[in-house]
Amino acid sequence: MSHRGARAGNGGRGMHWIRDTTRGRIYARDGHRCVYCSAPRECLDHVIPRSRGGTNAPRNLVTACFACNVKRGAASVRAVFCADVARAVRNATRRVLPPRGVPF
Repeated sequence: MSHRGARAGNGGRGMHWIRDTTRGRIYARDGHRCVYCSAPRECLDHVIPRSRGGTNAPRNLVTACFACNVKRGAASVRAVFCADVARAVRNATRRVLPPRGVPF
């Protein structure tokens, strides 16, 4: 399959594994920037990877660029990035999502 989602191991669902409204609220919470490098947002990344028991809950998802998402893989944030980045990710996941119905 040529669809990126199919290769990502999510059953070919692509970006449809999370509601668009929830995805937009997470992007808004993170300022539409990659929490690892501050590049413009491109995707969501699981803080605790699904392969390690992580969930699709918003508190386990952060905004990322493709390069950082691929670089990190299933490793922990601290194993790939410096302690300052790990702290920024922790702070991002603690922020409250914008309310539903508010444009992002």
